[in-house]
Amino acid sequence: MTRILEWTLATAGALICVAGATAIAAQQQQMSVAGESLWPLPGLVLAEWLLLGLASLAGIVLDR
Repeated sequence: MTRILEWTLATAGALICVAGATAIAAQQQQMSVAGESLWPLPGLVLAEWLLLGLASLAGIVLDR
C-alpha cells in the first residue's frame, strides 16, 4: 500500500511540475510577442522546477 501511494504521489507531483512549468512558459512566450518578456530568470526557475519534478519521479521509479 505504501509503495502504491509513493508512486501515485510522485507521479502526480511530477505531472504538476511539468504542466505548471509548461503553462507558465507558454504564457511567457505569448507575452514576449507583445514585447513584455520577463525572461531569462523565470525561465531558469521553470527549468529547475521541471527538472526537480522529473528527478523526484526518477528517484521513486529507480527505488532510491
